[in-house]
Amino acid sequence: LSFKIETSGVLVALGPIAALVVGTSVLMLPLLVLPVIAVRRTAQVAALREHQSLHDPLTGLANRSLFRRRLERVLDTHGDGGLAVLMIDLDHFKDVNDTLGHDVGDDLLREIAQRIESTAARYGEEVEVARLGGDEFAVLLLSAEPELRALELAAALLDHLALPIDAGATRLSIQASVGITTSEGAPLHDVRTTLRQADIALYEAKNERARATVYRAGTHTESIDRLLL
Repeated sequence: LSFKIETSGVLVALGPIAALVVGTSVLMLPLLVLPVIAVRRTAQVAALREHQSLHDPLTGLANRSLFRRRLERVLDTHGDGGLAVLMIDLDHFKDVNDTLGHDVGDDLLREIAQRIESTAARYGEEVEVARLGGDEFAVLLLSAEPELRALELAAALLDHLALPIDAGATRLSIQASVGITTSEGAPLHDVRTTLRQADIALYEAKNERARATVYRAGTHTESIDRLLL
């Protein structure tokens, strides 16, 4: 929107110049076509670069930067209730890259991204899906019952991701782990803490082979103690 407003402003500013040119000679008017084209082209290139800087080139999903922006915005309105963040990590994805190659790994990530998006769209009042990097994805979910809906979404995601995927001559079955943090019970106020809690829950899910784990306050202390040890 900002690019459209800026472009429109520049084009409107050219109006008086066009009027002066017409007053001098109508034949001079075509000369204004070049700056108009230049303005529009510059705006299109700037908008494209902005989009590329905020989206994952492989899957087309929002990247970590855009996800953090959206989370920061939502925390202001739903940090006291109605918010859940799910962190999703594929199990043993490195083995796929090492065994079948990065091309197969990229195809697999694209398929995983589509499955996460299509599944998440059925849950919550508003859902945002992002690829944070590597084989790690995140989902931002707004709902009146964030923990219940997040657990339902996690179960649906895990079931959908486990369906076989054909990668060339190989059929793969992917498992994942999900860490969940919600504003239910304890408000969420900043991006760093929210993502850290989801990460801790994800670590616990992988450690306990629980597949999906909700962050609890005591888990943080246990994780710090384990790290120090």
